[in-house]
Amino acid sequence: MLPLTGSLGAGNRQAVLPPEFDGLNWVGADFELGDVLFFSALTVHTALPNKHKERMRLSVDFRFQPAGAAITELCLKPHFETLSWDEIYENWKDESIQYYWRGNAYEIVPFDAEMHKLSDEEHVELVAQSMRYKVARNQRAREQKSNVS
Repeated sequence: MLPLTGSLGAGNRQAVLPPEFDGLNWVGADFELGDVLFFSALTVHTALPNKHKERMRLSVDFRFQPAGAAITELCLKPHFETLSWDEIYENWKDESIQYYWRGNAYEIVPFDAEMHKLSDEEHVELVAQSMRYKVARNQRAREQKSNVS
Protein backbone atom coordinates (compact mmCIF):
# COMPACT_ATOMS: atom_id res chain seq x y z
CA MET A 1 0.00 0.00 0.00
CA LEU A 2 1.18 3.50 -0.83
CA PRO A 3 0.91 6.53 1.46
CA LEU A 4 -1.90 8.99 0.73
CA THR A 5 -2.02 12.75 0.36
CA GLY A 6 -4.83 15.22 -0.28
CA SER A 7 -6.42 15.58 -3.70
CA LEU A 8 -9.32 17.46 -5.24
CA GLY A 9 -10.47 14.23 -6.91
CA ALA A 10 -12.80 11.53 -5.67
CA GLY A 11 -12.31 10.71 -2.01
CA ASN A 12 -10.08 13.77 -1.53
CA ARG A 13 -7.05 11.48 -1.40
CA GLN A 14 -4.46 10.24 -3.86
CA ALA A 15 -1.55 7.84 -3.64
CA VAL A 16 1.96 9.24 -3.27
CA LEU A 17 3.76 7.51 -6.11
CA PRO A 18 7.36 6.41 -5.70
CA PRO A 19 10.04 8.27 -7.72
CA GLU A 20 10.52 5.30 -10.07
CA PHE A 21 7.02 6.07 -11.47
CA ASP A 22 8.20 9.50 -12.70
CA GLY A 23 8.20 9.70 -16.48
CA LEU A 24 6.04 6.62 -17.01
CA ASN A 25 3.07 7.02 -19.36
CA TRP A 26 -0.45 6.25 -18.23
CA VAL A 27 -2.26 3.80 -20.49
CA GLY A 28 -5.81 4.46 -21.64
CA ALA A 29 -8.38 3.09 -24.05
CA ASP A 30 -11.41 4.28 -25.96
CA PHE A 31 -14.31 2.89 -23.99
CA GLU A 32 -17.73 2.53 -25.53
CA LEU A 33 -21.22 2.31 -24.09
CA GLY A 34 -21.42 -0.78 -21.90
CA ASP A 35 -17.67 -1.23 -21.42
CA VAL A 36 -16.59 -2.01 -17.87
CA LEU A 37 -13.14 -2.06 -16.29
CA PHE A 38 -12.51 -4.01 -13.07
CA PHE A 39 -9.41 -3.68 -10.92
CA SER A 40 -8.36 -4.10 -7.32
CA ALA A 41 -8.42 -1.19 -4.87
CA LEU A 42 -4.63 -1.48 -4.71
CA THR A 43 -4.20 -0.82 -8.45
CA VAL A 44 -2.57 2.55 -9.12
CA HIS A 45 -4.86 4.34 -11.57
CA THR A 46 -5.82 7.77 -12.83
CA ALA A 47 -8.33 9.43 -15.10
CA LEU A 48 -6.79 11.00 -18.18
CA PRO A 49 -8.21 14.34 -19.37
CA ASN A 50 -11.48 14.28 -21.27
CA LYS A 51 -10.44 15.64 -24.67
CA HIS A 52 -13.95 15.77 -26.16
CA LYS A 53 -15.13 19.37 -26.11
CA GLU A 54 -18.86 18.62 -26.43
CA ARG A 55 -19.33 15.49 -24.32
CA MET A 56 -19.11 14.85 -20.63
CA ARG A 57 -17.36 11.73 -19.41
CA LEU A 58 -19.06 9.80 -16.64
CA SER A 59 -17.08 7.60 -14.30
CA VAL A 60 -18.72 5.56 -11.55
CA ASP A 61 -17.06 3.56 -8.80
CA PHE A 62 -18.73 0.40 -7.54
CA ARG A 63 -16.92 -1.17 -4.62
CA PHE A 64 -17.24 -4.88 -3.87
CA GLN A 65 -16.02 -7.28 -1.21
CA PRO A 66 -16.92 -10.84 -0.27
CA ALA A 67 -20.20 -11.15 1.63
CA GLY A 68 -19.52 -11.48 5.32
CA ALA A 69 -15.97 -10.04 5.10
CA ALA A 70 -14.91 -7.58 7.80
CA ILE A 71 -16.23 -4.09 7.13
CA THR A 72 -16.34 -0.68 8.80
CA GLU A 73 -19.70 0.68 9.91
CA LEU A 74 -19.19 3.67 7.61
CA CYS A 75 -19.36 1.32 4.59
CA LEU A 76 -22.90 0.32 5.56
CA LYS A 77 -24.12 3.92 5.49
CA PRO A 78 -25.14 6.08 2.49
CA HIS A 79 -22.23 7.94 0.89
CA PHE A 80 -21.50 11.15 2.83
CA GLU A 81 -24.75 10.47 4.77
CA THR A 82 -26.52 13.38 3.07
CA LEU A 83 -29.63 11.17 3.04
CA SER A 84 -30.69 8.32 5.33
CA TRP A 85 -31.47 4.86 3.93
CA ASP A 86 -35.16 5.49 4.73
CA GLU A 87 -35.04 8.66 2.60
CA ILE A 88 -33.26 6.84 -0.23
CA TYR A 89 -35.79 3.99 -0.20
CA GLU A 90 -38.82 6.26 0.29
CA ASN A 91 -40.24 5.89 -3.25
CA TRP A 92 -38.86 2.47 -4.17
CA LYS A 93 -41.60 0.16 -5.37
CA ASP A 94 -39.59 -3.07 -4.91
CA GLU A 95 -38.61 -3.64 -1.29
CA SER A 96 -36.92 -7.02 -1.89
CA ILE A 97 -33.38 -5.62 -2.14
CA GLN A 98 -33.66 -2.83 0.40
CA TYR A 99 -31.33 -3.26 3.37
CA TYR A 100 -29.95 -6.41 1.74
CA TRP A 101 -26.85 -6.39 3.95
CA ARG A 102 -28.85 -6.82 7.14
CA GLY A 103 -29.14 -10.53 6.40
CA ASN A 104 -25.33 -10.97 6.45
CA ALA A 105 -23.23 -11.51 9.55
CA TYR A 106 -20.54 -8.90 9.03
CA GLU A 107 -17.64 -8.45 11.38
CA ILE A 108 -17.70 -4.71 12.04
CA VAL A 109 -14.17 -3.37 12.47
CA PRO A 110 -13.13 0.16 13.50
CA PHE A 111 -12.33 2.71 10.82
CA ASP A 112 -8.60 3.51 10.86
CA ALA A 113 -8.57 7.30 10.54
CA GLU A 114 -4.75 7.31 10.68
CA MET A 115 -4.66 5.85 7.15
CA HIS A 116 -6.54 8.90 5.82
CA LYS A 117 -5.14 11.64 8.04
CA LEU A 118 -3.68 14.74 6.39
CA SER A 119 -0.91 16.83 7.90
CA ASP A 120 -1.55 20.52 8.49
CA GLU A 121 0.64 21.30 5.46
CA GLU A 122 -1.32 18.91 3.23
CA HIS A 123 -4.60 20.42 4.40
CA VAL A 124 -3.38 23.96 3.64
CA GLU A 125 -2.21 22.85 0.16
CA LEU A 126 -5.57 21.15 -0.53
CA VAL A 127 -7.45 24.34 0.39
CA ALA A 128 -5.09 26.35 -1.86
CA GLN A 129 -5.63 23.91 -4.75
CA SER A 130 -9.39 24.20 -4.29
CA MET A 131 -9.23 28.00 -4.35
CA ARG A 132 -7.04 28.01 -7.48
CA TYR A 133 -9.47 25.62 -9.18
CA LYS A 134 -12.48 27.80 -8.33
CA VAL A 135 -10.75 30.96 -9.58
CA ALA A 136 -9.79 29.22 -12.87
CA ARG A 137 -13.31 27.81 -13.29
CA ASN A 138 -14.89 31.24 -12.74
CA GLN A 139 -12.43 32.82 -15.18
CA ARG A 140 -13.32 30.23 -17.86
CA ALA A 141 -17.03 30.86 -17.27
CA ARG A 142 -16.54 34.62 -17.72
CA GLU A 143 -14.53 34.04 -20.91
CA GLN A 144 -17.17 31.71 -22.33
CA LYS A 145 -19.91 34.19 -21.47
CA SER A 146 -18.03 37.05 -23.19
CA ASN A 147 -17.44 34.84 -26.27
CA VAL A 148 -21.19 34.15 -26.56
CA SER A 149 -22.15 37.84 -26.22
